[in-house]
Amino acid sequence: MERYLTRNALERSLEQGRTVEQWLGVRTENDHRILKWLSIERDRAGHTILRISEVLDEGGPGLYDVYEFTPYDSNAEFGVELSFDSPEQALDHAIRNLGADPQKFVDDGVVQLEYKDYLSKRPA
Repeated sequence: MERYLTRNALERSLEQGRTVEQWLGVRTENDHRILKWLSIERDRAGHTILRISEVLDEGGPGLYDVYEFTPYDSNAEFGVELSFDSPEQALDHAIRNLGADPQKFVDDGVVQLEYKDYLSKRPA
């Protein structure tokens, strides 16, 4: 099974209100490794939300559920949310301003597999 959504599948998912995600990588700050990813989702009111999540890298072998890791910023426990009028606007913002790659989006819940791949290559 292909992990990454094709452009058509990405657009279809967004049109149908399904959440998509993208792994944005890792950075070090204040002696902490910080994991970053984004999601594009629809809220109950029908708005499109672009969520940027950052958590402390607390994973290791067998532990890669990034959704359970400690948020890097306690004031943004569930990530930073930006609201858009349409999924297309959120996607455009993610690509232009966050460095998202339109060919690297995954379905909801799959970003942890991206982290698992990172763990297999991460220096100790």
